[in-house]
Amino acid sequence: MSVSLTVMTFNLHEDQAEDSPNSWEKRKDLCISVITNYSPMILCTQQGVKTQLDYLQQCLPAAIVVIIFIGNTQDNVEIIRSSCSSKLPSYATSYCVLAFKCYSQFGISRKGSQEASDEHCTIFYDKEKVELLEGGTFWLSESPSVPGSISWGAAAPCIATWAISFPILVLSILHWIEPPGFSFQIVNTNMDEFSPRARRRSALLTWQHIASLPPSLPVVYCGGFNTQKESTTGRFLLGRSSQLSLFAMKLKLTRKYLIMLGGSCCIVVYNSAIDEMPNLRIKASITRLWIDSVFLCREHGVVGDMRDTWPNARVRKNHSLIHTYHGFKGDKQGALEFFKLILRALCLCWDRQTQDLHVDWILFRGRSLIPVLCEVVNDNIDGHYPSSHYPIFAEFMLPRSVRLLEPPPTQEENPVAV
Repeated sequence: MSVSLTVMTFNLHEDQAEDSPNSWEKRKDLCISVITNYSPMILCTQQGVKTQLDYLQQCLPAAIVVIIFIGNTQDNVEIIRSSCSSKLPSYATSYCVLAFKCYSQFGISRKGSQEASDEHCTIFYDKEKVELLEGGTFWLSESPSVPGSISWGAAAPCIATWAISFPILVLSILHWIEPPGFSFQIVNTNMDEFSPRARRRSALLTWQHIASLPPSLPVVYCGGFNTQKESTTGRFLLGRSSQLSLFAMKLKLTRKYLIMLGGSCCIVVYNSAIDEMPNLRIKASITRLWIDSVFLCREHGVVGDMRDTWPNARVRKNHSLIHTYHGFKGDKQGALEFFKLILRALCLCWDRQTQDLHVDWILFRGRSLIPVLCEVVNDNIDGHYPSSHYPIFAEFMLPRSVRLLEPPPTQEENPVAV
C-alpha cells in the first residue's frame, strides 16, 4: 500500500463589507465545505485575516479515534479510526472514543506577530498525519527578517511561510500503517499583485531559500504568484529561461534604448552599476527588466529547478479552466476571455507547459514526489464561490511503500463493551 501527500493552495480573499454578495459571512461555510471534501494533509492559505483563520480552525472537521483494549489488561492497545463502534473487530474487549481537532495552523501576519489582524500566509496541517518539525516566515524584500518591510516597488508587504514536516501516521480500520519516514518542506507565499519587479526579486529570494536546503529534501512551493508561468518569474522558477537567450534579448533592447539616448552599450549586472556610469543614469523600466533578468540568471547558474504539478500530474481535472483568478465570476468571464483562449489555442507556443493562465501554482522539487493528481477546484453553490481564486488541489505519491502490520489474533473471550 502506498502513502500519498495531498496539498491544497487556497486564496481566501480578504473580507469585504457585510452587504457585499461575496462577504466572508456569506461564503465561509462554503470554504469549510470545500476543504472538508478534499481533506488535504497540507492546506496553504493566502490573504487570510485573523477572523477567517480562526473560523477555519474552529470549524474544520475533528478526527474520531477509537482506542481498543484487548484482553484483561490495558497493556495491549490498538488504535483504529472509525466513525462508529459497529465497525469494531470481534477481538476487542473494551474501547473508548476520542474526538480532537485535526488541523493546526502555523504562520504570522505580513506585518509581524504584533499585527495579528493583518493578512497571513498560513499553513494548516493535519496533526493526525503530519508533524511540524520546524517553521518560519521571511519577508519578500531586501530585509527578509524585518517584519513589514517593503522593497522593489511592492504595494504592500509580502511574505513566505515555510515549514518542515513529515507524515507520522496513517490509520485504517483494522491496521496500523507504518510511517514511511518521509520528510519534506512546504513553502507558502503570496507575491505582490502590481509590481513585476517585486515578483521577480521575490522569486529569486524564495529560490535562494529553497536552494540552501539539502538537495535530498523534497520541497512543495505553492501560493499566489499573481503572474503567469510564461513571465520572467515563472520561467526562472520552472527552469525554462535560457541565460543566453535572456541575455541576448535584454541586451538588444537595452542597446536600442541607449542608442536613442546617444550613449553606448554597456553590460550591467547590478543596479548599483548604473550609478557608476558617467552621464548614463538610466532608471527606465526596460533597463531594470534587463538587469533583473540577468541578475536572476547569474545568481544561480541558468535557472531554478522547480517543476509544475499541473502539466506533470498523471490526472488533471477541470483543465478547461485556464484561469485560477475569476473574481467571483467562475467560468463566466465574458466573450473577451473566450476570444483570448481561441487565440492562445492557435498560437504555436501552445503546449503542455503553457496551456494555462494560472496565477495560483503548486510547484515541487525532488524525485521522491510523484504528482498523480492536480485539480482546479471550482466547487460552488448556485454560482456563489468560496473565493475570487479557484483553489488548487494536488496529490503526490510517495515512493516508499508502507507495511501493513498484522492484526492481533482473535480472542476467544466474549467482547465486553464499556
